[in-house]
Amino acid sequence: METRTGQTRGSDIVLELLHAIEEKDYDRASRYLTNDFTFTGPVPKPVDNKGFIEVHRSLLKAIPDWRFNFKPIKENENEVTGKVHITGTQTGDLTLPMMPNVGTIRATGKRISLPEENVQFRLKSNKVSGLKVDVIPNGGVTGILQQIGVDVHQLV
Repeated sequence: METRTGQTRGSDIVLELLHAIEEKDYDRASRYLTNDFTFTGPVPKPVDNKGFIEVHRSLLKAIPDWRFNFKPIKENENEVTGKVHITGTQTGDLTLPMMPNVGTIRATGKRISLPEENVQFRLKSNKVSGLKVDVIPNGGVTGILQQIGVDVHQLV
């Protein structure tokens, strides 16, 4: 898989995936995910590659200036660990298909800035085969909802 740097280091592959999502190039992002990709962490059950892309498509439709602000910390041929600090502004309506009880949240114009979250990317054949995000208070989709004014306690 060719990257912007012409290298295939794990962090390059991860950065290409995250940049493709930030640029809303979901076809390109999909090419950096294996068919058996799973996303785990701040989600009720593991999310596959198609679900991962769809979640981000919904989030970036509502938060078009979304940034992961990824910082790699450690890597080897099978894994890249680091931190993300998600930021953006909710200038579009937000609908989360995996959380139908939330409904559509109208654009608020509110800026989000989630706390840094530890992430672990698993790699296989120069693609991302898994992403695990540590669950932390005020992080993930719940943190986003809180910051744009949704009472998440009513969602339980």
